[in-house]
Amino acid sequence: MSKIRYVYTNNTVSEAAIKRINWLVGEFSYMPTVGFSGGKDSTILLEMACMIAKERGLPPVKAVFLDQGVEATSNIEFMRTIIQRPATPAPLNRGLKLCGSPRH
Repeated sequence: MSKIRYVYTNNTVSEAAIKRINWLVGEFSYMPTVGFSGGKDSTILLEMACMIAKERGLPPVKAVFLDQGVEATSNIEFMRTIIQRPATPAPLNRGLKLCGSPRH
């Protein structure tokens, strides 16, 4: 049985996430597409990606959500609210695609 190895740093979770996103962008020379479920984690990830893209002068962040037809209507509406609110960076307004079931 393999042992789990924990590595502790002096970074906060937020700092570590921003560092990892910056590493990905540097490694691949572009901002990867962000999967957006409407949950707290993907919402924060999307906000961080938009912030980093703006800081680096990159093209708009692309995000994708796949509605498999079992998503709560309130979740779909939350995502629409996120991309239409005035505080949302313009690149996100242009980049997010709600894909899937035609019911929405």
